[in-house]
Amino acid sequence: MNTFTDYFHNLQREYTYTVKLACDALTEEDIDRIEQRLKRLDLVSLSEFSGTPLQENPLDFPSMHNASVHIADFVVKYPSSSDMLERAISEALGMPRGHVVVYTENDPRKLYTEQHLERNDPSYKENYEPALGSEHPVMDGEKEAQEDYPNQAEKMMDVLDKKRGERKLGKYVNTLIPDQVVDAPANSGQDMGPMGDTSPFTRETRT
Repeated sequence: MNTFTDYFHNLQREYTYTVKLACDALTEEDIDRIEQRLKRLDLVSLSEFSGTPLQENPLDFPSMHNASVHIADFVVKYPSSSDMLERAISEALGMPRGHVVVYTENDPRKLYTEQHLERNDPSYKENYEPALGSEHPVMDGEKEAQEDYPNQAEKMMDVLDKKRGERKLGKYVNTLIPDQVVDAPANSGQDMGPMGDTSPFTRETRT
């Protein structure tokens, strides 16, 4: 029969975080300081730090330029907020707060980091093949639409020519500008009342 302690240990969760440090170098003493600070949360494991090449604009560090980023995952038994972990690690290393970023395991920025590292990998650039100008699978109906494009364009031009021939032109006189011919308004030829199309500002009875 299981004891309460067994049930407690079976229900106990572990929490995974990712830490990113923007610095030129990370020594063994720095890693020991991080471990000592995380032991307060019952540290389970801390992976090795992987460093990125020198980056002009490191991801998640908009205020920094030309710096490398060191990344590691750690697991603890007691949960904590990313804000508190960033403060604790920056204090342990004597590092500015803006040089430390901590993600939770469900943080979407973690995926962005993985994609960013993959794209900056030299092997990714060597094997990269641009889709533009190359043969690639097309979606259903895309090929037929591309082949029928000249016919569709010709039909569109016919419609525009027809509408251009049906336009009504009218000559309007304005003493302030030269005479010009423009498209007639939609109400052209309709009864506009005793004043017609005359503007109220041209009435001789204006005050």
